[in-house]
Amino acid sequence: MKLVKEKQFNKTLFIAIVFIVLGLIAMGSILSARRQKQEKLAVIQTPTRETPVPTEVMKSGWKTFENDKLQISYPADWRIDTNTHDITTLVSFTSSDYKQSIVGYPKKGYGVGLYYKQVPWDESIGLKSTQKVQWLSQSAKLQKYMFDSNVIALTATFSGVPMQMVLSSAPDTQPEIYSDLLLRVANTLKIKNL
Repeated sequence: MKLVKEKQFNKTLFIAIVFIVLGLIAMGSILSARRQKQEKLAVIQTPTRETPVPTEVMKSGWKTFENDKLQISYPADWRIDTNTHDITTLVSFTSSDYKQSIVGYPKKGYGVGLYYKQVPWDESIGLKSTQKVQWLSQSAKLQKYMFDSNVIALTATFSGVPMQMVLSSAPDTQPEIYSDLLLRVANTLKIKNL
C-alpha cells in the first residue's frame, strides 16, 4: 500500500512539474512576443525632432553640377553616375570608392540620387527612424532604413512636386555618419525648372 501511494505521489509530482515547466515556457513566450512588439513599435514610433541644418555649407573644394532643371554642389571626391536612365532621377552620384553588388546594392562606398515624383514604397519596411528636418526652408523627413543596404531618405515637397534625395550605403557602414553630409549637399540645391 505504501508503494502504491508513493508511485501515485511521484506520478502527481511529475505531472505537476510538467505543468509548471509548460506554464513557464508559455509565460516566457508571451513576454518575449510582447517585448518584440514593443521594440518594433519603438522603432516605428521614434519621436521626431527638429534638427537644425547648417546655414553655411562647407563647399571648399566642392564641384557643381548644373543642367536646365537644377544646380547642386557636391564633394569633389564624388562622381556623377551617368548609368541612371530613370525619368524621375534628376542626378545621381557615387563615392569614389563605390562598388556595386550583382543585385544593384552598394557593397562598398555609397550612392546618392536626387529624384522627383519619387516612386512610393511601404515606409514601414526596414524603417529604423524618422526625423523632422529642414530642406531649403521646407519641412522635410529624414528617414533611415535597413534593407540589403543602409538607406537614408530625405523627402519634401517643393511647389507641389515631391522630391527625394536618397543615400544608399554598404550594409556594414553606419548610415548616421552620412546624414549631415546628405543634408549639406541637399541644401545646395537650386531648382530651376521641373
